[in-house]
Amino acid sequence: MEKDLRDYVSVLLKHKVLIISMALIALILAFVLNFFIFSPVYRGSASVYIAQINNNPILKPKDVQALVTGDSFLQKISNDINVPYESIKNSVSVTTAQDSKVVLVNFDFEDKQKIEEFFKYFVLELNNFNNEPYQSQIDSLQNKITSLTSELEALEKQGEVVFAKLKDLEQANSTNAEYTLEYSQLISTYNAIISKKVDLVSNISDLKAAINNANMFFYQSEPVLLDTPVGPHKVFNTVITVFVAFIFSILLALGIEYWHGRQRNV
Repeated sequence: MEKDLRDYVSVLLKHKVLIISMALIALILAFVLNFFIFSPVYRGSASVYIAQINNNPILKPKDVQALVTGDSFLQKISNDINVPYESIKNSVSVTTAQDSKVVLVNFDFEDKQKIEEFFKYFVLELNNFNNEPYQSQIDSLQNKITSLTSELEALEKQGEVVFAKLKDLEQANSTNAEYTLEYSQLISTYNAIISKKVDLVSNISDLKAAINNANMFFYQSEPVLLDTPVGPHKVFNTVITVFVAFIFSILLALGIEYWHGRQRNV
């Protein structure tokens, strides 16, 4: 085993020029590319509040994540800011926050102006894509209000009729059993009408509050554009490149030696 190890070391020393040259070339190329050729990549970040009605999000965070990273949505954003679709797709990342009503959006790009344009259109397009289901739920609540309002108006009229009968009985000033029973029934009916009216008014108020407090997608705060680039990772990329080149050069040296050995044995 010691002999095998010495043989390997001998092979590496024999091809040290090849190994060092390849590692050095990789170092130079990686250094030039990362520090002089590749443009810095900046990041814009924003927390987006999901559209909600009656304190219930119209989409789950995972569904928003799927929508935002989907082809249709990204293609629309691509057209809005005039950036190739592939560049957009590779630059957007969406994560769900602990709050089930919020998603976190990052957009990494070389052009700061394009990052600003991205967030200018992002929520706008989110609302365009979800306008139909959002409006459908709002319309449903408004229809319920209309129905309950009609029911309330009918109860108002019914209550007026019952109240008028009560007044007539009171003016009759009768005390017989038949009068007492009818009066008791009317009072019971009138109280039931009043109770139902209170419930209806409360329900209508709740539905109106749900509509008034509903919101479409919006930023919790203004999107943040980081001044410090998030990429490329210059030192890391350079070290990895040199390491890979070094390993490849060792394998190449061993391969060359193996091939020469076979040639000599032929």
